[in-house]
Amino acid sequence: MGLNVGAINRRFAKLGNVIVRFRWLNLALFAALLFVSVKGLPLLKQVTSNDNWFLENSEMNRIKDTFEDIFGNSDYAAVLVEVDDVFTPEVLRSIRELSDEVEKFTPLGDEVLSLTHLEFSRGTSGGIEITDLVPENIPEDSAELEAIRETALSRPSIAGKLVSMDCRDTWIILRLNTYPDNWANDPEYFAYMQSLGEEYPELFQRMDMTKPQPPEILIGCVFEQIVGQEKYSHLNPSTSGMPMINYDKRVWFNQEMPRIMGLALLLSVLVLAFSLRLVRGVIFAVLCGVSAMLIVFGIQGYMGVEVDPSVITVPMLLGFAVAVGYAVHITSFYRKGMQEGKTPSEASVFAVEECGWPIMFTALTTAAALMSFLFIEVKMLRWIGFTAAALVGVVFLLTLVILPSLLSFGKVRKLKSSTRVKKRMSERLAVMGDFVMARPRTFLVIVGIFMALCVWGLTMVRASFDIRTSVGEKVPYAAKLLHVTDSEIGALYSYEIGIEFPENGDALDPENLRKFEILERTVEEFPLTSKVFSVLDIIRELNQVLAGGDPNAYGIPSMDDVPAWSDFNGTEEERREIERQLVAQTMLLYDNAGGTEAEKWIDYENRWLHMQVEVRDYVADEHLAEFQLIDSLSQELFPGAKVIESGTVAYYTVMQRIITIGQIKSFLISLGIITVLMMLVFGSFRMGIIGIIPNIAPALAVGGMMGFLKMPLDMMTVTIMPMLLGLAVDDTIHFINHCHLEYDRAGDYDKAVRRTFRVVGVALLTTSVVLVLNFSAYFTSPAKMLINMGFLACTGIITALFTDFTVTPILLKMTNIYSRKGRK
Repeated sequence: MGLNVGAINRRFAKLGNVIVRFRWLNLALFAALLFVSVKGLPLLKQVTSNDNWFLENSEMNRIKDTFEDIFGNSDYAAVLVEVDDVFTPEVLRSIRELSDEVEKFTPLGDEVLSLTHLEFSRGTSGGIEITDLVPENIPEDSAELEAIRETALSRPSIAGKLVSMDCRDTWIILRLNTYPDNWANDPEYFAYMQSLGEEYPELFQRMDMTKPQPPEILIGCVFEQIVGQEKYSHLNPSTSGMPMINYDKRVWFNQEMPRIMGLALLLSVLVLAFSLRLVRGVIFAVLCGVSAMLIVFGIQGYMGVEVDPSVITVPMLLGFAVAVGYAVHITSFYRKGMQEGKTPSEASVFAVEECGWPIMFTALTTAAALMSFLFIEVKMLRWIGFTAAALVGVVFLLTLVILPSLLSFGKVRKLKSSTRVKKRMSERLAVMGDFVMARPRTFLVIVGIFMALCVWGLTMVRASFDIRTSVGEKVPYAAKLLHVTDSEIGALYSYEIGIEFPENGDALDPENLRKFEILERTVEEFPLTSKVFSVLDIIRELNQVLAGGDPNAYGIPSMDDVPAWSDFNGTEEERREIERQLVAQTMLLYDNAGGTEAEKWIDYENRWLHMQVEVRDYVADEHLAEFQLIDSLSQELFPGAKVIESGTVAYYTVMQRIITIGQIKSFLISLGIITVLMMLVFGSFRMGIIGIIPNIAPALAVGGMMGFLKMPLDMMTVTIMPMLLGLAVDDTIHFINHCHLEYDRAGDYDKAVRRTFRVVGVALLTTSVVLVLNFSAYFTSPAKMLINMGFLACTGIITALFTDFTVTPILLKMTNIYSRKGRK
C-alpha cells in the first residue's frame, strides 16, 4: 500500500492547531528547559587524553592498567634545552634550578631525570657507588667541566639519549605518579588539587579550581608556567610529553572552535536573510539552532559527560545546519501562507501541515544514521554520534513546536509575493528539471562513471594519526612538538613493550636478558625508532663500571668477562647458574648502593621486563608491520612468555584498525537502517531502494576524494560518511515526498518533477548552501584535519544535491513508482 501524503498532512494540520492553541505553554516550558540547561553547561568536562578513545573494558585499557600497576605512569612532562653548550656553569645551574622547581611544584610529579638529577654509578673498591654526574657545587674550572662532559659522553645511557653528541641539546624529564582512576569523582584528588592551588595560587590562576580538572591538563598548565619563566629563557626551553601536548591542544582548540562556530553562524544568518527575507524567520531559526545546542550540552553537563574540544564542532555544526535547514522549510511555507492572506496563526498551522511529515521523517533517518557511530568501539566517536543524534532530535522538536509558536504571533498582514530573484531561481530550477528528465541516460551514465572512479579512489584510503598530516606545522602546539621531534635527541611519540615470564626471577636469567637484547637491537634498527630504554642500559653499564670502565665490558655479565673462570669445564646448566649469580650479585650491589632507576624497567619479583621505544614519526602501516615483527620475534625468543604493547604508538595502531573497520560498519548499518525506514514509511521495497541509491554517491565521493588526495582517515574524517548519509537523505525525502504529492495532483511525472523543482527546489538549494557555508568555516583554520573535514563535507553535500536533482527524479519516472502498478 502506498503512502497517503494528503492524509498524513491533515494529521499534522491538527497537530499544528494544537501547537498554536497552546503556544504560551510551549514557550514557557521551552524557557524553563533552556534556563535549566544553561545551568548545566559549566558542569561539562573537557578531556584530551588518549584514555578518552577506548571503552572502559577494552583490551588496550587493561594492558595500560597492567603496565601502570607494575611500572607506574609511563607519561612524563619534559623540557628540551637548546643552547650552544650545556656544560657551562650558567646552563648547569639553570638546569638544576629548573629541575628542582618542576619536581617540587608540578602536580603528581614523581622524580626528575636531567644532567644534574641523574643516577650515576661509579666503581669503588667496595663495588658500586651511586652519585651525581654533576657535583652539588658546580665547578667553574673549564678542565673540571670538560671532565664532566667526557664522562657523560662515555656512557651510552646518556650520550645520544639524555644529551646530544654535540652537547647543544639536553632533556629535563619529570616522571609522573599514576593518575587517579576516576579523578572527576575522587574527593582525595580534588582536595589535593585545591591544596596545591591554595599553596601556589600564582601557578594555578589559569585553571578553574572550583571543580576537578583532568590530571594531565593540570600538570601541563603548571609545568608550562614554570618553564616559561623569564629566568629560564636563555635555555630556549621547549616543553614536550603527553600532558603538555594535551594541555596545548586544549588551549588551542578552545580558542579555535568558538571562532569557527561564530563564523559558521554569521554565514548562515547571511544566507537566511537573503533567502527568507523575513526578519522574524531569521531570528527564530538561529534561536532554535543555538537553543538546541544549549539544551543538549547542558543536559550532558548534568550527566557528567566528557567532551573532547578537538571534535566538539562536528555535532555543533551539524546540529546548527540541520536547524537552519528545517527552519527554511517551515518559514518558507509560513511565508507562502501569509502571501495567500492567512493570519500568522493560520500560516503557522499551514507550515506544520506541509512540512511536519517530511521534517519528522528526515530527523528520524538522520538520527538513525548518526546513531550508527555507537557501533564503533571508540568513546569519542560514540559521543559524536549520540550528541549529533540528540541535537537533531531536539532541533526537530524546537522546529516543529517552538518555531510555529513564535511565528504565530503578530498582526494580520499580507506579505509581498516572492522576490524577483527567488522567482527567477524557481523557474530556472524548473527548467533544470525539464532538462534532466529529457536526458535520463546521459545523467545516469555520468553519475555511474563518477561513482566507479570514486570506488577506485576509496581503495586508496588509509587511516593515520600522524600529527604532520592531520594537524600540520601551522598550528602552534603541533609546530612546537615537531620542532622538538626534529632535534638530535627528540622524539614524537613512544610505546612500551612488556614481557611477562612464567616464573619469578626469569627476567634476570642471563639467557633471557641476551634474548631481550636481541629484541632490543631489532627494535633499534626500525626506521622510525629514535631511542630505546630498558633495564639492559643499567645492567650493561654496571658491568662496565665493575670492570674499571672498560668499554669492552659494556654488556650483560658473563663468565667470559671474569679471568678466574677462563678454565671452566662444567656443564651448560652449571655455567648458566653461575652467570645467573653474576647478574644477581651485580643487581644486589646496585640495590645496596641506593639505585632505584631499575624499578622502572623490571618488577620487584623479577618476572617482567619493560622496554620503552621512542619514535621520530608515526606511519600507521610501518608501525603495524613493526608490531607484528615484535610479536613474532618475541614468541620465537620467549615461547612461554606473554608479550604486550602499550603507549601512544600502540594506541594509534590499534585505533587505526578499529576506525577502519568501524567506518565500514557504521556506514553499512546506517545505510541499512535508512533503507528499511524508507521501505516501511513509503510502503514499498522499490521506493526504499530508489531513495537510498542517490545517497550512496556522496559517501563514495568523499571516499574517492580522500583516496585521490591522500587525505588520512582520522578522528574527524571518520565521521563524514555516516553523517553525510544522514544529511543527504533529508533532501531525498523532501523531494520524493513533494513529488509524490504533485504526482497525485497532476498524474504526470514530468509535470510533478517540474512543480517539485519550482516549489521545494529553492528550499533544498538553500539548505545545501547553508550546510556548505557552515562547513566552509573549517577552511579558515590552519589545522589540516579541519580543512580536510570542511572540504570533504562540502564535496559530499554538493554531490548529494546533484544526485537528488538528477538521479532521484529519473529513477522515480523509470520505475513508475507512484502508480499502483509501480508500487507493486
